[in-house]
Amino acid sequence: KSKRDREGTEQGKKPTPAKIYFNAIQICRNHLRGYASDWTSLCDQTFLRNIFDAGVGFYVFAGCATIDCVFSLVAKDAGGAVVGYIPLFVSVKSHDDFTEAAATTECHQMHRKADDARPEFGALSLLVIFGAERKGADTKCLDKSCVEQLCLGHCVEAVLRIPRNDRFGLSRVFASMTSDRDETTEILASHCFVGYENANANENAKLRASGNPQEKYARESLRKSRRKKTQEDAPLDMLTQLASDLQFESRK
Repeated sequence: KSKRDREGTEQGKKPTPAKIYFNAIQICRNHLRGYASDWTSLCDQTFLRNIFDAGVGFYVFAGCATIDCVFSLVAKDAGGAVVGYIPLFVSVKSHDDFTEAAATTECHQMHRKADDARPEFGALSLLVIFGAERKGADTKCLDKSCVEQLCLGHCVEAVLRIPRNDRFGLSRVFASMTSDRDETTEILASHCFVGYENANANENAKLRASGNPQEKYARESLRKSRRKKTQEDAPLDMLTQLASDLQFESRK
């Protein structure tokens, strides 16, 4: 239980119910690493009030495990008075297929870190999955019960799956963040491994059954859990041709 929940229980009364509000009009990058192993500073009420009042959230430092973004929520009572501030921890994934088991693991990691920080007014851990081809049973709406749990000082976790063809095009934006230039660099830097990987691909019955094992191999190697092939796709065509050439050479 949170500090607020324990104190309320000791006094024989529950914490005051409240509504939760979000405020962020800008996202910046926080390169500092003081919260790498301990999220206590991210749950500090003064810190959360400052970033809420400033209307900002932030991306965590590069290589930070578990989360990608941090925001602040405010809980207010029925009269509009501020009750307290709640940290919102966000982990973003962009995958064609992200299983419910994998989502549960991610949520539990965030929940454990948030719980260890002992936030005064609870915490919300949100896993956002872009490009999901199917709606998982783990998708949870931030409904009244979630708000009530947060107001009681509990750490709450939720999963939000954004379909590939969402009306705002968010999944498409995330999928296109890997540029053609980046992928071409990957191919050129790894070209010496193409022959071996392609040979293994040709031993795979499923790839052979696809009708074009080189294209299937290239797609799996370059795009595994990443964006799909587009109409004009120079990097994927380059890798397909390279795989085909090496396959031709291996027959000589």
